[in-house]
Formats: sequence, structure tokens, C-alpha cells
Amino acid sequence: PSNAPLSTFRVITQSRGAIDVTKECKVEDVTALSCVFRAGRKNAQTDHDSILFDVDVKTGKVLGGTTNAHWYRLGLQEC
Repeated sequence: PSNAPLSTFRVITQSRGAIDVTKECKVEDVTALSCVFRAGRKNAQTDHDSILFDVDVKTGKVLGGTTNAHWYRLGLQEC
């Protein structure tokens, strides 16, 4: 939507490059563990109000989505 915050990709990576510091780190030493596309919602201030889509790190295919608004609710009245 035209009135939405910046959407983001979040990628969690790991590196085996520092296991042996006498060797040079190679691209193959770094792998993606997980990835999520955070699609900002209309009229939201940040992508904290978003739809989260899992991304398959091997194929790049965008999978099913879910929301996370309940993560930011505080107090018993918000449950």
C-alpha cells in the first residue's frame, strides 16, 4: 500500500569462518539459517505491524504468512 512502512527481509546467518583463524573465510563458510519477509501494513508506523512470510532459504520461495500484533500487547486487558 502507498501508506505503509518500509517492508524488510530478515535473514539469520551463521559463519564457520572463525573456527580456524589460520584459514581464509570462504563464501561457503556462511549459510542462511532462516529468512522472513516482513510486509508492512497500511497506516502502520513501522514493520512491527506486519504480515510475516516465511521464506525457504534453499529455494527462495515465499511461503505462508502470519501476523505478530499479539507480541506487542501489554497487560491482562489486551489478552
